Amino acid sequence: MSEKVGLALGGGGARGIAHIAYLNALDELDIKPSVIVGTGVGALAGALYASGISPDEMIGILEELDFRRAMKMLNHYSFKDGKFGVLDAIGMEEYLELVMPIKIFDRLYTPLKIIAANYETRQQHIFEDGKVVPALRASMSVPGVFSPIEVDDEVFIDGGCVNPLPFDVIKDECDVLIAVDISGKGASEGEISIASTANDLSQCYQIQTKALIDEKFKNTKIDVLAQPALEGVQMLDFFNYENILEAVEDEVEEFKIEVAKLLKPELLTKAGKPKKTKKKVEPEKAVEEIPVSRAKSKREAKKEAKRAEAERFLKELEDEEYEDYDI
Repeated sequence: MSEKVGLALGGGGARGIAHIAYLNALDELDIKPSVIVGTGVGALAGALYASGISPDEMIGILEELDFRRAMKMLNHYSFKDGKFGVLDAIGMEEYLELVMPIKIFDRLYTPLKIIAANYETRQQHIFEDGKVVPALRASMSVPGVFSPIEVDDEVFIDGGCVNPLPFDVIKDECDVLIAVDISGKGASEGEISIASTANDLSQCYQIQTKALIDEKFKNTKIDVLAQPALEGVQMLDFFNYENILEAVEDEVEEFKIEVAKLLKPELLTKAGKPKKTKKKVEPEKAVEEIPVSRAKSKREAKKEAKRAEAERFLKELEDEEYEDYDI
């Protein structure tokens, strides 16, 4: 493949789990981006991938991560503590330092650009050299949720404030431009609720993101644009990763066909469908030796318990009263 492929991964909280499925689709097509740019959780997915972590390994990280422990990493506190957000991400930075095998931009397997917003100048900032983890922390500092971060004497907040889907940043560095927009569809009629502060923040973020992206579409041509629906997924629904990945399966298959038409037409049938690959058939006795139903039931029970615990924890956050806040 001689064409240079540019990949832009948008921000959107837990909806960014869908990026794993799209990265996996590119892997299945044996297509490696020449450059990746990301905002927020898109920057995180891009950084993990560029540092050598495969999509399957990303799913493994989600499976091993206890949700309550993950929320403790974010150091929950209140506005009256003198902070600018209800969560702090110092623990997340420490975790990324442990997880990422490569943490310096110029050592990554794929060139990476991370988008953040300069708090003072109100302008877009592109991180592309130095340390990766502080850049990620800056790009994911959603106002009101995470406190801003200071990097090299400048203060930064969420890149989604200025460029939630930064495909324009790499348009001149590639022959084929691919973008994954995870801003999702708005809430359906009857689903809107203003009872939850978390839901309010999430909805406001989605409205802003859609307005910014729609405006950018007017000026830059994208060769392949993926826009999974992702209905009903809130900003902090990371514990719901399995349902998110399952929800985008059909859209990812359509994405694969569209990308293959451009870059790998030999992988398609005459009808334009992906060619089926032969699967290795395991010996019958190997299948019989695995207690599938029992293993599956234990797995499902464990996942259900984790999901219930996560939902209880989020409910605790929503039920807290903030009567004395001066905001």
